[in-house]
Amino acid sequence: MASVAQRRSALVAQLLGAFLLGAVAWALGYLVVAIHPLAPLALVVGVAGAVLGATHPFGLLLIFLAVLLTRPHDFYPALKALQLAKLTAVGSLGLFVAGKMMRRDLSIADAPQVRWFGYLLGGVLVSVVLGTNRGFSFAFFKDVFVKIAILYLLITNLVDSPKRAVIFQTAVALCTGYLGFYAYRAKLTGTADIEGSRAAFVGILGDPNDLALTLLMSVFFCFAAWRRSRGPLRLFFFALLFLHIAGLIATQSRGGMLGLVAASYVFFKDRVKNKALVLAAVIGVGGLFLVAAGLKSRATVSSDGIDASAQGRLDAWKAAGRMFVRSPAWGVGVEMFAWQYPNYAWDAWDQRPKETHNMYLKALAETGLLGFVPFAMLLWLTWRSAGLLQVRSSRAPPDSLERAVLESQQANLTGLLVSAFFLSQCWTWFPYILVGFVTALERIYLQPAADPEEVIV
Repeated sequence: MASVAQRRSALVAQLLGAFLLGAVAWALGYLVVAIHPLAPLALVVGVAGAVLGATHPFGLLLIFLAVLLTRPHDFYPALKALQLAKLTAVGSLGLFVAGKMMRRDLSIADAPQVRWFGYLLGGVLVSVVLGTNRGFSFAFFKDVFVKIAILYLLITNLVDSPKRAVIFQTAVALCTGYLGFYAYRAKLTGTADIEGSRAAFVGILGDPNDLALTLLMSVFFCFAAWRRSRGPLRLFFFALLFLHIAGLIATQSRGGMLGLVAASYVFFKDRVKNKALVLAAVIGVGGLFLVAAGLKSRATVSSDGIDASAQGRLDAWKAAGRMFVRSPAWGVGVEMFAWQYPNYAWDAWDQRPKETHNMYLKALAETGLLGFVPFAMLLWLTWRSAGLLQVRSSRAPPDSLERAVLESQQANLTGLLVSAFFLSQCWTWFPYILVGFVTALERIYLQPAADPEEVIV
């Protein structure tokens, strides 16, 4: 029998544990009421991330990714002084380089996409130097494009095994699921105020179209993971899938819906023999989503009877063509389209500065052929590799997240590339997360020496 002292010690331990648990519950409740409903999630992720990131560059890469996608400093301006993105980027890069030096191995990942990314970097630099506003373009390059280059370098080098690939893709899905939850919550609570009813995020994702593009990065991984997983994990990925779809509907983005339809066809076309049936079903479901999103309520009309949003895009696209004709080699300068728009949109009904609403025309207008050709080649080679990964997925265990990762990349990328015809995200990190990840998967599974033996359940 336990002695009185032992029972007393056990009782004290239980009381202390109950007190600590109550204190944590009170603190989380206070965060919900006093700061923000999602503040506890940020706290938990922050603590877990700090522990993970302190020991390995891959952990810091995941934190860097979470900061870029969820943008906590846009919610809490006090965090801007910490410069979390730069801190995690430099920390992860420093640990990566230090590890390379200790192993006396300074090589980096090699793939055709990596070389084309290098050419893109060179074209962007030329555009910065020779563009219409060198100071503004250089400030943007230093603040944004350097992060893109670091992110691409880290993803292609640190995601080097099937296990890490699954962890990375799941981390992306968690972050984009959080964005979907935010958009869905904004729609339900009536706080969505873009054109009266469209849900958006904050900061660079304040445009619902850009938020829709970001959500498309993970939709089909969530669907594939839901099909391939079992037990509680299956329920978890179904919840993530629901958040992504609900968030897409809440944005009321036509580009996002078109991207979803195109990606659905790519995902299902090799799984059903009758391609026409797949196309008809995908278009039908896409139509239901359009009705559910209430896109008709968005319509505003310009002076000539055309939807104002569509008219604005047409004007921006014509201006982009004129910019390219004026400077076909290096364009008007990185991130200079909006500022140059009034000078090239002389026949537009609205001549205020605006974006291209087309990722490809933005790259062409701002960086000319020196930037556009490598940008297009980078996207094409990545999309082709994603198709090869889908074929390779049949060799992975059927009920595994590894297979879900491999079979979903081409659909995820297709959704992003199609919606990009209506969005201006060529100089943000979102496309490069997918592009870098597919390049990393190519190195793991498709290069001659690649023969991974890990099985991810």
